[in-house]
Amino acid sequence: MIKINNLLNGNKNILWELSHGIILFILIIITNSLSYYSGVQTKFIPTFTVSISNALPYVPAALGAGYVISSKEIDLSYAGVFSFSTLLILLFQNSQQSVYCALLTVFILILFIGFLVGYSISFLGVNSIILTLGLSFFLYGLSFYINRNVVKGVYSLTDSYKLPFFDHIEVIVLLLILFFYLLRFTRYWKYHIAVGLNQDAARLCNLRTRIIKLMPFLISSILCLLSALLLLFYYSGGGDVGTGKGIELVVIAIALIGGTKITGGYFQPVNIFLAAILWCSFHTLVTFIKEIPTEFYQLFVGLLIIIFSFISSYQSKKIRREP
Repeated sequence: MIKINNLLNGNKNILWELSHGIILFILIIITNSLSYYSGVQTKFIPTFTVSISNALPYVPAALGAGYVISSKEIDLSYAGVFSFSTLLILLFQNSQQSVYCALLTVFILILFIGFLVGYSISFLGVNSIILTLGLSFFLYGLSFYINRNVVKGVYSLTDSYKLPFFDHIEVIVLLLILFFYLLRFTRYWKYHIAVGLNQDAARLCNLRTRIIKLMPFLISSILCLLSALLLLFYYSGGGDVGTGKGIELVVIAIALIGGTKITGGYFQPVNIFLAAILWCSFHTLVTFIKEIPTEFYQLFVGLLIIIFSFISSYQSKKIRREP
């Protein structure tokens, strides 16, 4: 009870966040330096900017994954949401509907799915891993079935479906990070972290724990949709319903490398952004340097997750020992 009340009074782990961010930034510099000296890029600055550009579409979904994990839940539905969102955009284009009508309809539908998931988990007590994994398989299979029988493999977007504001993807992502950073100074955020640390104790503190646990799934569904749209409109210029395959593991790994605790109660948006850059930096390095086996990519990511999990565990024990 004391720990929860202390948290609601605004205690912060600024030193931990700063040191974690510094470690990630150093790893980014090292990885991009290896790309530069290995001849992947002729100049260091373009190498660094390419890594940032490649990471941007994954940042919203990774922020959503971290947000859900900080409430001590897991969302594995990203692959299905990615594929289903892409399919809906293609269906609206083929029916010659306005792109804004398509975006609004897809937004409402994905938000409704996020609400159903969050309600089932927070109010009905359904296990989040089982529910979101099943939803991901269902939406993924449904997307491929409809794509084969209705869309029939038409992937490219027309000029009328290419929106100009998606050309400013950097601004979109930075505003998103700023939103989460400012959200941390609100009372709602302290309640969210309290529920993630100890839901029973938070309930004894008269917090509306069910509503608080519902919100991450709503926001996560919107952020997943945003990542899907960024990949669809900004990067590919077309749509493939298979784009989301395996994306749930990528964004969860980025969130964990960014310092999100699987036990709940901690979430740092800036470090997740740095983790996404590190992820894409190393992926670029392995892709272009033939001397590095592709398996080394998975080894490196797995090693990072293990190392940061031990660091996170040590930090949690240190906080619990504090009076």
